[in-house]
Amino acid sequence: MEQQLRRYFVGAVGFAFVLTWATLGATIAVVATIVCLAGTRLDRLVRPINGKERASGHGARGSRSKLTARPLSAESGYDLVPDEPSLIISAH
Repeated sequence: MEQQLRRYFVGAVGFAFVLTWATLGATIAVVATIVCLAGTRLDRLVRPINGKERASGHGARGSRSKLTARPLSAESGYDLVPDEPSLIISAH
């Protein structure tokens, strides 16, 4: 799904580039495309700045604890069958 959205986005940017080039000129079209692509990568450009602030303890949230998942073997004691017979769905 993400690949399909990426194709639509690239198509829309290409269409906007050609339309801008035809109406306003090549220089403005190139600058607009660069600004558009920089805007899509803004989260990656800002992340290193925020990462340094959090590492030094100046971030708004502070440090987070690392989340870990329980192993699947710890879940073996649970049955997936309901105890109440009325909860069982049948096709008859």
